[in-house]
Amino acid sequence: MCNSKKILIAGSGKIAQDIGFFLLKKRNDISWVSHDEQRIIELQSFINSRVMYFIMSSNKVIKQLSASFYLYDELENLNFDIIIECSKESKEEKRQIFNKLLNHQKEDTVYFVVSESILPLEINSQCVGLKILYPLESTKTAELIFSNNIPDGIKEKAINFCFENEIKIYKY
Repeated sequence: MCNSKKILIAGSGKIAQDIGFFLLKKRNDISWVSHDEQRIIELQSFINSRVMYFIMSSNKVIKQLSASFYLYDELENLNFDIIIECSKESKEEKRQIFNKLLNHQKEDTVYFVVSESILPLEINSQCVGLKILYPLESTKTAELIFSNNIPDGIKEKAINFCFENEIKIYKY
């Protein structure tokens, strides 16, 4: 089991669901955020049903998993150890989300950008690229992409985060 982290998943689509639920089962404190209220309601219902199934299939050894759901303006003064941005493939949208979440990052927060075609440096030089092999639950494998000037502490924290959550890194 990993050291529980406070993680924000920015997005509500299938990749955000997959990554978030995988990390939730690793006993992390997961919050999802979206700009679309209906999507966050549907996501909450989906995750709650998966959590109940997971708890029941564990013979109630696991009694609770910590999941929260927000709209961006509801985040208030929350800060996170890890932020995983899973929005659509748009540099502009990813930059806007990064800027919205600046106040929710600590000095050593790892900010992952999940993308197939956008480099993390195109969003911000402090971002780490995260390409998962979908579905993460089955593959438990990801690629990390670092800019040349990313601080060693952030790089080390990103690698350790993957290791602690049993995510194999096939390339970085």
